[in-house]
Amino acid sequence: MEKTASRTSPSSRSPCPPLIIRRTPTTSLPSPPSRRSPDPTSSSRRLSRRRSCDADAEVDIMEDRPRRQDEITNEYDLNRRPTEEKMGEKWKVFIYFIGGPRDQTRATLNIDSAKITFGNLLKFKAKMGYSLRDFMYYKKRCGTDIAFLQILDYEEDALRMVEKFQEEKEIRLVVSKSEENDQVEYEITPIKRRRHEEVSEERFHDEDHDVYKLWLHELPQDAENPEFKDDFREDTIKTYREWLRREGLLQDIHAYLDDGTIQEDESGGSNETPTQFPSHARRPKPSQKERVVDKRKIGRGTMKGFAANAKRFKLASEKLNIDFSSTLGGPVGVNYRLFIDEIVLFTRKRTPLIGVTKWADVKQSVKDKIARDIMIRWDLENNDDEKARIWKIAKERYRGWRAQLSSTYKAYDSYHQRMRHKPEDLDIIEWHYLVLYFGTDKFQRISSKNTGNSQQRKTLHLTGSKPFSQVSYEQRDLETGEEPNDLALWKSTRSKEGRWCSEAAEQIYETTWSKITERIESDASLLSKNEESHILRQTYKETTGCRTNKGPRQGYLAKYPTRSQLMNERIEEQARAAALAAAAQQKNNETQAEVEKLKEQLNIQAAERESDKSKILQLEQQLENTREELRREFLSLMAQQKEASAQTVVETPMAMNNNVYDEPTAVNTPSLGEHVQQV
Repeated sequence: MEKTASRTSPSSRSPCPPLIIRRTPTTSLPSPPSRRSPDPTSSSRRLSRRRSCDADAEVDIMEDRPRRQDEITNEYDLNRRPTEEKMGEKWKVFIYFIGGPRDQTRATLNIDSAKITFGNLLKFKAKMGYSLRDFMYYKKRCGTDIAFLQILDYEEDALRMVEKFQEEKEIRLVVSKSEENDQVEYEITPIKRRRHEEVSEERFHDEDHDVYKLWLHELPQDAENPEFKDDFREDTIKTYREWLRREGLLQDIHAYLDDGTIQEDESGGSNETPTQFPSHARRPKPSQKERVVDKRKIGRGTMKGFAANAKRFKLASEKLNIDFSSTLGGPVGVNYRLFIDEIVLFTRKRTPLIGVTKWADVKQSVKDKIARDIMIRWDLENNDDEKARIWKIAKERYRGWRAQLSSTYKAYDSYHQRMRHKPEDLDIIEWHYLVLYFGTDKFQRISSKNTGNSQQRKTLHLTGSKPFSQVSYEQRDLETGEEPNDLALWKSTRSKEGRWCSEAAEQIYETTWSKITERIESDASLLSKNEESHILRQTYKETTGCRTNKGPRQGYLAKYPTRSQLMNERIEEQARAAALAAAAQQKNNETQAEVEKLKEQLNIQAAERESDKSKILQLEQQLENTREELRREFLSLMAQQKEASAQTVVETPMAMNNNVYDEPTAVNTPSLGEHVQQV
């Protein structure tokens, strides 16, 4: 057995040859005195436990020198005597000898598990030429390929040893004449697992994936345990890797870095790469052959900050300039993309993925470090407002990063497939932790709820990764610098080349425009931007059925109205409605008074018409009476004229006879017209 100065991979270790005990007679040397003072009580207890050893074992021991053919037939067999019936399974016991009386160095026992007792081990040690005071240890596994020595002094130690190796069914003992250092790490053969049964999502479903934090909290800070932290990303990777190493899982996780060492579990799902990835999921990196066949551009890749550094070098300036929108608050100008990319770069470099679930879990020291990294590279004032802007962008981009990794998790069906398709910018330790976290019931419930809410959105923007603040900045008036109102920004972000993203978006625009037009016509004055924004928010809420009063999103740096502002707007709206109602009531009263006046005039005119009608009837009656009188008078005159004519005819012959012509007397009878005029 050799102490390890440097670890070697399991594949580089040569398998141990079978170990044989030789029957070649040797002279036992007297046992040297023990280096530690013997305890009389413990010695008596050890001697009291010495009993006959019917070890049902097959023993192989190997010497340092090669054996001759005649020695192979003279192997020492502990099973030469009949023993009782076996009570357990066959175990392997590997024994390493240090400073023994014989020239053998290792031995292998195939022994029944029921026979692995403290007494039998003492008996075998004595048969190999060691005294009862010599030291016996067993290798206590700490990790996959590292072990520490544990002393075997009592029966209780042997029982604990057997219980610990129930699953492995292999025990490694060390017998030495001198006391060994139990704080030194020793190499041990890694546990052979099939299909990586020990590392899987199912193992952690019912366990706390942050159990390493308890280990870190209880870990003593001494020379053997260097200072482990969980603040920054590099610290969490280092701490979590150490915990996995001590739990014996590190080697299995690192094996996924080599595709040839993993035997896929067929029960975990399909081995094929999915043809349809979820939105924002990381695509696997194509091979060289696939790149030759498909020459399409494959994303931007991992950001490294080369563009910003190149521009600083070109301008010979350590700091670049950045402006912010006066209305929406986001970065604008020619450097807006470089500014956001550098925030993302340092956020991913500093912010941990292990041990945190959201931005609020990130420690303040990490946030301060991100702000300092940005301020020394950009022309920003060192105040709380500028830091808040940086942290706001970092928060949203950190959420997007984790959402992208979650989509990558959903693209595959099994733990093995997910580990084999690790994102390029993640450590295998981080990806292992995230795979376990994304598989927890709590995260799955939250993810399902968020997915359902996302599917209910009816108005999606069409600007891609460009912030709304930059869209508004590009559409500003170049002379006055005034940016468009919210309704114009809504049309710019929800439509492209005259086509709307959805019918709901077009309906919101048309309805809002109609309401604004009606208000302008009713008030006979133009509306302010705040009033137009209020109408847009109300229309958005009514159309989409959302419960918030903030209206449509305009970017994560936009200043949305607070509760007090919304309350003031509501009060102003109520006051305006009350004023409009009062004005309408007053106008109604005036109209009612005019109506009453008109009714009165109509009544007077109706009465006058009735009076005129009665007068007309009277005149008509008088006229009728006059006509009747004239008719009777006319008839009377006609009768008189007729009589006069008849009398004249009678008197004419008589005058002729007397030759006397008397001219008739003219009767002055008024005509009918003259009579009517007189009347």
